[in-house]
Amino acid sequence: MPGHAVAASRARLFPFQAFLYKALGTTLGACQELPHVQEKLLQHLKKAKPEEPSEAQGIISLVCQAADSHFRLALETFTTFAATLCNAQCFGASRRKKMTRASRRAQATCNAAMLTYSSMALRASKEQLLAHVEADIVGNSLLLYISSSQPADLHPVQSVFFSAGPQNLEKNLALVQSITEVGCAIQAVGNFSSFDPVLQHKLLLILQNLMRKTLWDFPASSLHLKVILALEQWSKLKISFSRKEICSLLSDCCQSILPLPSADEQMEEIGNAEVALLQLQSLHMATKALGRLMAVLLKTKPTTVVFVDIVHVLWLRLSSDNPWERKRALQVYAQLLADCRDGVTFQTRCAYVPFGSLAGLLGPLTYDPVISSRQLAATCLSSLLHIQGFPVQGSWDNAGSLSGTPTRPREAAATSEESKT
Repeated sequence: MPGHAVAASRARLFPFQAFLYKALGTTLGACQELPHVQEKLLQHLKKAKPEEPSEAQGIISLVCQAADSHFRLALETFTTFAATLCNAQCFGASRRKKMTRASRRAQATCNAAMLTYSSMALRASKEQLLAHVEADIVGNSLLLYISSSQPADLHPVQSVFFSAGPQNLEKNLALVQSITEVGCAIQAVGNFSSFDPVLQHKLLLILQNLMRKTLWDFPASSLHLKVILALEQWSKLKISFSRKEICSLLSDCCQSILPLPSADEQMEEIGNAEVALLQLQSLHMATKALGRLMAVLLKTKPTTVVFVDIVHVLWLRLSSDNPWERKRALQVYAQLLADCRDGVTFQTRCAYVPFGSLAGLLGPLTYDPVISSRQLAATCLSSLLHIQGFPVQGSWDNAGSLSGTPTRPREAAATSEESKT
């Protein structure tokens, strides 16, 4: 059978397989014979073929459906199954030889296992999550990731560095998604302080290392975007960052995505217009996500000092000789200021936004040779005026010039009253 026919056949089977796994998990969840539930879970987990996307999703569905009624049993059973995957010698041997079918299956199983743990975290009750999230969910996920990264003679941190290459993209994507989902689960229960701060910083260090060590090359661009989204999610959990940590984190994010070639250069290098378009879309989403990350970090520490630190990181990019780097930095800046304008109270944002220095920074950029950069600089200035309580009457034209004038709050109110009459 031709390859495309096989793929089409598998696509048609996917909804049916998903239904079967979900039905089986629901049935096991309703069963009160716990030894039977454990036996059947292990049996189906060992028979699954997670290298097939439908089977990988089926593992997640099977375990989570059973865990809805038997959370502890399902978690312990799945951990027993996952423990068989943590044989570093097996993974090490497969790295020294050509990738075999068995090793590909083992890696796919590890990826599915990491996502299963985080999916269980999303469905767990508050009591279940707080009791198991650190050692049983996050701890086992990291153990799976590290054991599949390198031979056992490397230190775990070295393994994380080693495994950041594009050849491990699927594994890295699975880890980042798992970390993101655990962060969402912790945020949902609202008990941030109960999570070990040392483990929090360890997860953030892993994310930062992935961002720093992974080259931007399709489809690795999706990894950069997901890492920034994960960082944004975890920064909402009131993690105590030092000024140095914030600057280091944001500098690495900026270095990873902002200095990339222009769209035309990327199109020419990639050769495939459809693939290049996907990468550019991912890059655009990453710049907006980076702006939101900065806004979340600022919200946790709404001070002028932190804001100036963030602006300083961006200033190094805004003053770049590379026009595309300046443009992307302005995109990040525009998102940051938009979030400050819309998501923070007027009294708070006025207290930490140094209006004069920021206006002086953005003013020259309204004369940037790139039209879209001039427009972005003008948008940033407009947000600054709103933050300071000076609504702008008029709009920015295609050249980046303002048609209209900013008004003081009282003048704006008077104008509003006149329009009503």
